Amino acid sequence: RSGYRQGITPQDPELRLVTAAKALSWDTCGNTPLVEKIVDCACDFTESAYGHLSPAHRRYVALYTSCILFCDDLGEQRLEAVRQFATRLTRGQPQLTPALDTLAGLLREAHELWPAVGADAIISGTVDAVTGMYLEFTTQEMEINPHTTWWPAYLRTRTGINAPYIHFIFMKSFRATPESYLQLLP
Repeated sequence: RSGYRQGITPQDPELRLVTAAKALSWDTCGNTPLVEKIVDCACDFTESAYGHLSPAHRRYVALYTSCILFCDDLGEQRLEAVRQFATRLTRGQPQLTPALDTLAGLLREAHELWPAVGADAIISGTVDAVTGMYLEFTTQEMEINPHTTWWPAYLRTRTGINAPYIHFIFMKSFRATPESYLQLLP
């Protein structure tokens, strides 16, 4: 009875072109149709959840989301690349796949678009998530000890990738200092 009607978020053709051009340049593991779906999903998500962001921020979030979805969906086919992501990132070495090279490049740009607290959370949350994806891929056959009741929560927390997506909301220009919104985050 509230009169609520679901809105339709308009698509951003430029966002989709730029994101698709980059993602389709990656080694797609022979899964070009899947990568096209990943880009569509990433752009849908960015257009609907982050419409308030500047075009540069939306491009970042859409490409970032494409990288994360690529890693989550196709990372098992490039397991060594996923395993080495954090090591190569901290050493400034090229990644073992173009998608992870793109993700590493995005992390190096985070401080340009978000305040230090947000950029740091984006970077650390991403490293945690990619490491969690590696754990997910490599522990599927692991027998779970009944006494390790926190293991599922631990793994879900690692792979959940909440912090980056929360901090994407608050661009550098949102407020003068992050203290004005930090208590909204949890």
